[in-house]
This record gives sequence, C-alpha cells and structure tokens, in this order.
Amino acid sequence: MDGEFVPQKMGSIALTNEIAKSTQRQLWLHLMVKDPVMWLAQLNLRPGDVVSAHYTTLNGALADFLAVAEQRNIEPSLAISPSVPIQDILPLCRQVSHVLVMSVEPGKAGQKFLPETLSKISELVTYRGHQEISLTIGVDGGVNGSNMLKLKSLGVSCVAMTSALFDTPDPLKTFKSLNQLLT
Repeated sequence: MDGEFVPQKMGSIALTNEIAKSTQRQLWLHLMVKDPVMWLAQLNLRPGDVVSAHYTTLNGALADFLAVAEQRNIEPSLAISPSVPIQDILPLCRQVSHVLVMSVEPGKAGQKFLPETLSKISELVTYRGHQEISLTIGVDGGVNGSNMLKLKSLGVSCVAMTSALFDTPDPLKTFKSLNQLLT
C-alpha cells in the first residue's frame, strides 16, 4: 500500500525484497499502489511469483505490466475492487494467469465480506470454463472459516486472510485449523 491508491501505507520495496530473499516459496504480492509497473520493476522477485495489480491503476499501462512480468517470468494477476464490473476484465483473462477478486474495498483490514462478490466470482468461474482457459481465481477481503469453503466450492483456488488469522489469540493454531477444513 503506497498511501496513494489507498490512504494507508504498508510494506516497502526493501521489505518485500528481504522477504523474497529469505524464502524459496512462491510469493503472491498484492500491489495496492498507484503505479504498479514502477513497483514491479524494483522488486527482486523470482520466476513463478505472482503479482496482482489493480485493473484501475493500470490505465493504459497493462501492456507494460504484462511485458515486465513476461521478461521476469512472473505470473501477472489483475485485482478488481468490488466496484469494478467483472465484464471489464473478461477480455483480459487470456493475458493474465490470475485474477484477484476483492471482496471488500481495498486498503483496510477487518472489513466484512461483501456477499454480492459471490456472483462476480461465479461469473468469472463460468467464463473460465466456457473459454477453457487456465486462470487461477483468488479472493481477498473478509475471508474466514465461515465463507472459505463456499469460496472453494465456487472454484476459488487461493485466498488472502489477515484478520481471520491475526485477530485471534493463536494465529498459527487458527491457520492450522482453517487449513484442515480445506483437506
């Protein structure tokens, strides 16, 4: 978060680069920034890492974002806020490997999941099936143990969780129990 796309600031290029250096696991970065191409160019990511940039911030820079991702063998992802109609990004789904559906307004942890997001996810899953494309669908915002299985049953492959984990007395124990729900 750069303090421009959303009012909050969190993370930095230096912090992200240190995290990337300290693990061999695939990273999934969600850039809530005004200029995702500039940020992407400065991040020391590995091939296969996923970078989600908000569709509304790419304003004509989608080709640049995709070019940088391709040069670095990074998985490009489009993030869409609740106000963005799913139809706006459907024509772009063949150009990205991942779509991140925001189920809250970006930038503030602890918000409640917006149930109207479910129809957007269903439409995206249906489109993916009809077009026979390989597209990972992720959800970010208000995801918890109560809605996680519903999201999985719809065809969501990955979720981002913050409050559902870190607002508990034992985040690791919570993570393990949520993970058991999925197996």
